[in-house]
Amino acid sequence: GRAWVTVYFYTGVWRYLNQINCDSHAFFILQTYLFRESEVLNTKTMTKLFMLLLVAFATLCCVSCSDDDDDKNKDFPTEDPNDPNIVRTITLTVDTYSTVEFTLDNEKWYDRDYPEISVGKCPFPKDLSVDWGDGSVTSSNTHKYEISGKYNIVISAKDLKWFSSGYDDITAIDLKRCNSLVGIDMYEVELRSLDVAGFTELKYLKISDAHLETLNANGCEKLVVLDCSYNELTSLDVSGCTALTYLDCFGNELTSSALNQIFEDLPQGKTWTEKDNGNEREMQSTIEIRSNPGTEDCDKSIAENKGWKVID
Repeated sequence: GRAWVTVYFYTGVWRYLNQINCDSHAFFILQTYLFRESEVLNTKTMTKLFMLLLVAFATLCCVSCSDDDDDKNKDFPTEDPNDPNIVRTITLTVDTYSTVEFTLDNEKWYDRDYPEISVGKCPFPKDLSVDWGDGSVTSSNTHKYEISGKYNIVISAKDLKWFSSGYDDITAIDLKRCNSLVGIDMYEVELRSLDVAGFTELKYLKISDAHLETLNANGCEKLVVLDCSYNELTSLDVSGCTALTYLDCFGNELTSSALNQIFEDLPQGKTWTEKDNGNEREMQSTIEIRSNPGTEDCDKSIAENKGWKVID
């Protein structure tokens, strides 16, 4: 009787491990062995097996938790973002009838919404080559199409740190092979998703009025500004964004539970003093959540208790 109770216990353990996607091959073998030998196993043997399997069970559970974390980070870029000799690549699709231009430096960049933010100088990249998808390959960041239509563009360059565009004809973009980016500034485009997870050098991300439904900024540890206003987001992953100071989610589709999760993921807020025309201003980490379905019902105290100012 005791043997069968133990067998059923380990059967439950095995089923649980399957549910959490653990490698339970060893448990399966031992479970089969227990079924076959349950008539002859004595109490002492069963006790030893019980302790052995209990330790193994606890170990595998820990491995499972670790695997969950690894799964979350498995798609992070692996190239060194600071190596100036690596050729970076941005691929995108445009549906256009005229001239297309991309800004690949921040020489003239200024954001009046965040004037105090400095991301450092991002000069024009080296060895630029752009395949415009119509048979033309140039070293220019601008191109005029003779025939309207949809084109797949490939931008390749070394030391590529900035990408900006405000053309509504961009319908898709893949930045995964350009984790050297420090700043991304796009507005009034026709994107549906954007993935910059693991971009450890990214400090500034503005993707406004872009029809975004999904945005993954997980692990952007230097990101200070994230402006994703006027989109269609139902969730937003900002976990691991430990430097985040400004987050603008205005005008999305975030429910109260989605907003609460964002609040949970926020880093500890901070305060500081800025000088403005000789006057000092007290500044604070700020999140803008107006015009979302969950604005009224979300728990703003989660963010406020972390030192964030919530604009609702």
